[in-house]
Amino acid sequence: MAALTAFGVFGAIGSYYVPKLLDRLGEAIDPPPPPVAVTVVHAHTSSPNFVFPDGVDPAGVPQTALEALDKAEFVRWAAAHGGVAADEDEVRFVLRGRDTTLVHLESIRVKVLKRTPPRAGWFNTWLGCGAAVVPQHLRVDADGGTVRAQWLAGEGPVEAPAFTVSAADEEVVDVELKSTEDEIEWVLEVDYSSAAGEGTLTVDDGGRPFLLTTVGAARAWEYPEVGGSGLERRPERDPGAADGPRPPC
Repeated sequence: MAALTAFGVFGAIGSYYVPKLLDRLGEAIDPPPPPVAVTVVHAHTSSPNFVFPDGVDPAGVPQTALEALDKAEFVRWAAAHGGVAADEDEVRFVLRGRDTTLVHLESIRVKVLKRTPPRAGWFNTWLGCGAAVVPQHLRVDADGGTVRAQWLAGEGPVEAPAFTVSAADEEVVDVELKSTEDEIEWVLEVDYSSAAGEGTLTVDDGGRPFLLTTVGAARAWEYPEVGGSGLERRPERDPGAADGPRPPC
């Protein structure tokens, strides 16, 4: 009888504590999401360059994609045909809290995971370059085997700003990345702290690192813009040519 009574007591205690224990084990196996969420938008430069595989015909680029001033159609065509952004790229990150709790973003930085030689193929060039600058703008130079970053406001350098976000208050950061020597794979790291704790959020491109190549091993095709009817081969603009410009646009 005593044994049965004891079993009943421990059974009642177990029925209370076991679910709590299982909840904690579940948190350990599948931890809650970080208090900050990030949306990624591929902004690109206003005159983006891409390296394409040799199997993609330069004559296949739609004329409307070449003529459009904002190059958005060209960017979509490039993404659908294996094009990889070259030399410079812009990625916009929209950061916000998951609820009303304030989240402090202590640091935002680019981390290069891998460097490889530039890929072969062909690349497009334009007769002009340009890139938009927004108030929160991080310019990153990955040449020389190191990563050097500088925050900009307008066109001038500033100290790294302090960010605070919540579900009702977001921050938009444009990362402008340059690499003219290596093809690189990279991610964005965000150090955060809130009432729930602190940590580091790694932001990638839909489950894989962001990718930026260079035009160093590719051939130049140019859209003349004036009287042009498609891309034209321009050997003199190849990176190895004596007067080949760099950047290629």
